[in-house]
Amino acid sequence: MTVHSAFTPGEYYPFGPPWLILGLTAAGALVAVAALLVARPGEQPPQQPALAG
Repeated sequence: MTVHSAFTPGEYYPFGPPWLILGLTAAGALVAVAALLVARPGEQPPQQPALAG
């Protein structure tokens, strides 16, 4: 069974089992927070002013 087949409407679970939807939502939120923390830029080194030439 794949994850996506759990969301296929069927006789017993029209939208998939509630624990699966909750688990996937929590995992997605965790991945989103981790991506934001990793992508956050750190302190930048000082820049020298450009010289007009």
